[in-house]
Amino acid sequence: MQTSTICYGAVVPPGGFRWMYREEGRNRRWKPCTPPSDWPEADYKAIDLDEDRPSKPEISQKFYLAASVTECLKIHEALKSEFGRMICEPDLYLKFASTRLTPSAILDLANMYGLLNYPIGGSGKPDPKSVFTFKPSRSPKTAAAFPLDPIEKKMDKLSLFIEPAEAWLRTHASINRLLRISAEYQADDDREAMSSFLEDGYNYAMGGSLTFLAKIDPTTGKGYSEIIASSLSSMLEVQWGMSVVADTSHRQCEECPTWFNVAPGSGRPEKQYCSDACRMRAYRKRKAQGSRRKTRKAQRSP
Repeated sequence: MQTSTICYGAVVPPGGFRWMYREEGRNRRWKPCTPPSDWPEADYKAIDLDEDRPSKPEISQKFYLAASVTECLKIHEALKSEFGRMICEPDLYLKFASTRLTPSAILDLANMYGLLNYPIGGSGKPDPKSVFTFKPSRSPKTAAAFPLDPIEKKMDKLSLFIEPAEAWLRTHASINRLLRISAEYQADDDREAMSSFLEDGYNYAMGGSLTFLAKIDPTTGKGYSEIIASSLSSMLEVQWGMSVVADTSHRQCEECPTWFNVAPGSGRPEKQYCSDACRMRAYRKRKAQGSRRKTRKAQRSP
């Protein structure tokens, strides 16, 4: 299995994230609204990176994850960390790629790992493009869904971090594309093509994605380092890159969408299924298909 010391600072408000819906039209009003149980297939196809002319999603571009800016900023103070709650989960990129990102799945992931791109820049201030500010007195139903700070009540102003569901679907498609590319090049043993892709299609885009910290343990006096990804989306992409350097083979289960890796020297290069349950499910399907073929053959016989 791949090992990694890369971390990501997750900022999850105590009350969790909530869904907001942005209405169409001239006013484009916002309101708390629960998405459907799943996005339409058109939305999943719209973000397919292999399409020459991808279309726009129908529903996911109208729903946003949202949380109070004030509530999120308090996380840094509570944890005494400028990055938030540090998470180190080496195979998170595989978990992310293997999950069908329904509205409930996106919400669960956000409440565990935070937003894909936490909108705090180098200045330490929120990115205006990722913040929605309104007067609670004018939108009491929306304000009721979020905790109000005493200062916010006095100023009659509430600011929310927002991130479109569409961004999650696009990141999911991007990670899956990376996994398909590495699996294809590894299967063909095309090292030249893989090297070219890393230089032209990966390394350049990853510039500025990591922060290196040098630290000393006050108890032992020993030095150590931390590598922190600038965002959750960056960590997913860096994890994939580290797996390529480690010569880890990526496979997608032949029975379900789950991706898994086969590390060098694991002794299981022929592994085709992610679990015994999927292997048995595939076996039962083959057995049932064989029985149907025998039945049709018997029916055709004179």
